[in-house]
Amino acid sequence: MRSSIAGIVSCVVIVGLLFGAAYYFATKEGPATPTVINPRDDDEIGTGAEISITAQHQYVGGTHTIAGEIELPTPCYRLTNEVIVRESFPEQVTVAFAAHEESGTVCAQVITAQRFKVAFDASESALITAMYNGESAVLNLVKVEAGGNLDPF
Repeated sequence: MRSSIAGIVSCVVIVGLLFGAAYYFATKEGPATPTVINPRDDDEIGTGAEISITAQHQYVGGTHTIAGEIELPTPCYRLTNEVIVRESFPEQVTVAFAAHEESGTVCAQVITAQRFKVAFDASESALITAMYNGESAVLNLVKVEAGGNLDPF
């Protein structure tokens, strides 16, 4: 009799653990969706999705150089940039990137990385931010020492 009660209790405990595990995994949030540099659908460009840009950053002799890549929806898109330096101390610098589709061309729907290299003069302590298609972007800068080579960009 004791062994049958122990068997029933064991089964109840195992079933309880299985239900608990199923509930835990059903309610647990999945992995965070990675932030993409640009929307993959042409219709979504500039809709306010937060953009993340990672680039190399070098400061030499009063000049900042930022170099990296941004993924564009197709090879028919071109990347432009404009640097806006606001006079304050430290300066507030915004690098404004924009993706423009070239009209009149037929393109394969293939995500294409396009390199950029931007240089501007500002103090070493300048606050640097980015915009992409008019929306605020997260700019992750990776420091490159003065002897580092950014020429491939």
